[in-house]
Amino acid sequence: MAFADDLSIIVPAHTDYHARMTHANEYLSFFGVEFNPTKTIYTYSNSQSHHKSYSVTSRNLPPTPTSTLSPHEAIRYLGGWMNPSLNPTHAKNIIKKDMEHIINVLRHKRLDTAEMTYVLRTVLSAKAMYYLNTVPLTDSELTDIDRQLAALLKRSAHLARSTSPHIFYLPPEAYGYNFPSLVHQRRNLLIGQVHRLMNNTGFLGRMARVRLAGYREAVGAHCSPLSGAAPYASPPSKTILRTHWMARAHACLLATDIKLLDPAGDFNRPASRPKDHPILENIPHALHPRIIPELRKRNWIWTGDIANARGTHIRPGFSLNIPPLSRWSRELTHPSPYN
Repeated sequence: MAFADDLSIIVPAHTDYHARMTHANEYLSFFGVEFNPTKTIYTYSNSQSHHKSYSVTSRNLPPTPTSTLSPHEAIRYLGGWMNPSLNPTHAKNIIKKDMEHIINVLRHKRLDTAEMTYVLRTVLSAKAMYYLNTVPLTDSELTDIDRQLAALLKRSAHLARSTSPHIFYLPPEAYGYNFPSLVHQRRNLLIGQVHRLMNNTGFLGRMARVRLAGYREAVGAHCSPLSGAAPYASPPSKTILRTHWMARAHACLLATDIKLLDPAGDFNRPASRPKDHPILENIPHALHPRIIPELRKRNWIWTGDIANARGTHIRPGFSLNIPPLSRWSRELTHPSPYN
């Protein structure tokens, strides 16, 4: 992936990494462009052992290995921070620190309401939306920042400290200031992004569909989770939200009661029998985080995968590593028939 003078090479194996780096080095050399071994960073993920980085060649230096970074350390790419281990802590700390710096500066400025609103929209909100494309700040973390913004607006509007901060986010017909909260801006941002990605017919669209298929696997879904089907009408778990961008887009769709349908059925899993239904439809959502890993391990999706021919009882020997007295056992003792 390339943008201006930034280049990212992603490969499934270390041998592929060496092959593509060789091709890239030869191609760029033809135009007189060279890799900077210090600024070129090699990192890895899903590796059992550490591999050596590629040695780039240049006109003034002998072959020099590029810099190496642990997969647990954050990399800055196109202004955003990310790492192969999908740990968002560093990126979250960066955005919080940036927001705190801007808010602290504005606390010492004497601005009227119009000026304060303009600065917050054009500086703070714009910066936040750039990061929030990828950084998984929770709604509660964004709400905390929104409270601080409301405090700035209250002071600029000469309102009492006891004034509810919600007045700034209400529409004019509700006697509010109609200031867009970061929570709602992030929702609109991700909903727009996921719509554009899923309707893209090029490389980005293909990559997005692969990521959606990965999210479908992670939650043990029988169809696209974004379609709003019954088992997936509840917000994803915190772990899934941290590691899957599609889960964050899904949460935004749920919060605004929007569904992204899949009329062609591109993400449907074939049912094991006619009129079969997903196992998760029989299970309370609270049990999903415990059960889904076991279902994925065994590739059990449909009730027909574990039930008798009529779908009225679980076949002998089909059990999960969950205590017998759990609600899982009670819920699936007599699954609803599907024939």
